Order: sequence, then C-alpha cells, then structure tokens
Amino acid sequence: MATIGILGIGEMGAAWARLLRRHGQEVLTYLDDRSERTKKRAQEAAVASRESVEALVRDADVVVSLVPTSAADPVADAVARAIPQAHPGLLFVEANAIAPGRVQAIARRIEAAGGRCVDAAVLGLARGIGNGTLVIASGPHAEALQAWSAWGFRVRVLGPEVGQASALKMLNAGLTKGLTALLLELLLTARGLGCLQQVMDWYDEAFGGLVKRVALSITGLPVHARRRAEEMEELAGLMAELDLAPTLAEATRRVLLAVASAAPPPESAGHAPEVTELLALLAERGALKGPTLPE
Repeated sequence: MATIGILGIGEMGAAWARLLRRHGQEVLTYLDDRSERTKKRAQEAAVASRESVEALVRDADVVVSLVPTSAADPVADAVARAIPQAHPGLLFVEANAIAPGRVQAIARRIEAAGGRCVDAAVLGLARGIGNGTLVIASGPHAEALQAWSAWGFRVRVLGPEVGQASALKMLNAGLTKGLTALLLELLLTARGLGCLQQVMDWYDEAFGGLVKRVALSITGLPVHARRRAEEMEELAGLMAELDLAPTLAEATRRVLLAVASAAPPPESAGHAPEVTELLALLAERGALKGPTLPE
C-alpha cells in the first residue's frame, strides 16, 4: 500500500482521493484553515488529516498539489521547506493549471530541497477521474506516475521535459474555457431573442452534440467560474511572454468573472442547475450586460 498526500481536497482532489482509496491506498491531507465544506469532503472520501505540511511530507510516499492557480507556489514552497528534514527524495506531483515557466521554477525549488518533481496535468472533469479523464505527465521522473494506472488512473507520459504537460494543460484550458464562454454568450443572446431551444437543438445537430457536451462546463460555472478565470489570466500571461496578444483569453476571463459575480457558488453542494436554469438566473441578475464587461 502506498501513502499519497493530496494538498487541495477540492472537487478534483476529492476525486483523486476516492479513486486511490477504492484501490486500497492511504490518502493524507492538511486541513488547517480549510472550509467546513472541504473538511466534510475529506471525511467523505476517507482522507486522513495531518497536523502540518511537515507531517504530511514525512508520512507520504508522494505529495500531489491540486489547488487553485494562485495557490500553487505557496503550496510548493511549503512542501520544499519540509523536504530536507521530513522526507529527502520525496516525489512531488505539480498538477495545477499553471504556465510551464512556473512549473519549471517550482521543480527547481523542489529539487534544490532534495525532492523530485513531476509536471502533471488533468485533462477532463473531476467526475471522469478513473473513467476517461486523462492525467498527463512529463519530466525526468514522470514515469513514476505510469504505475498509477494500476489504481484506475488513465495516465499518459508526454516526455522528459518539465513544462511539456503544463503547456498542453494551458492550451487545453484555453479551448475548453473559451468555448464555454462563447457558447454561454450565444445562448444568453438566443434566450433574449426567444429562440433558445431552437439554437440549442441546431448546435447539437450541426456540431455533434455541442451543447450536450459542454453542458457540464456551463452548469458548473457557479462553483468553478472564479478558478477558471484565474486559469485564463495565467494563459494570458503565457501568451504575453511569447509576444502574442491574449485577446480571447482576456475576454474569456472577463466573462467568467462576470458569471462568478452574478452566480456565486451555493452554500452547500446540491442539485446543479440545468443549462436553461442557469441562463435564466444570469439573465435575471444582469450578467454579461453591456456595452462592455468590467475588467
């Protein structure tokens, strides 16, 4: 049995934890200052909590970071500080939606502390972990994740360079979040014109079930829009580094922030809205009202 530390028991972290537990692995986390919802999620996934990051690093064979984009560096730094005394040689899996340059910098800090780092990324939804969602990995230690296939994970190693997996993740996020934002705008427009159902039916007919395939991304926006906006800010920064104008990445970020403001996450987990229900809520609250969205 392996012991896996997961920092970040959000929807994705909990999905990883449940799959690992189903395959007989022990899962640890650190829950100080976390919300009651997160603590409940950890309890439901049979995740044990340690009293500190140092204790988690000491007891885990592998530590996985699955946190919002803005938290990736602080989490990695906390792990790096713990490695020399608690667990030299620890394998750290950086699995967040961050730009390749940030992952490379994190890998250098982990390795300087005496650990090993895998650049990893999740392509797909949390509910698909173990059932289609792909975990990609790169870097000199990426092959270590291939063994997780025995625990129900669908893993693909891209290559030996840290940054390869995170690059693909960023570009995948740009497409999926951009498509979600565009479709949301168009469906709100169709609703205003009184032809919503006809437009949804046509999109599904003409584009291979487009609305049905993107529906989960749309209905999950009350919970995930703010985090996804952070990912688009990260993508915009990456494009700017390459001297490319991040026009659509920035527009997608603004749409997601507008949705986050108009439809905040529910107080407790429950029934996710249908696409039409969410559109009605956004229209009622004036989301995406023009002439332009705020920055």
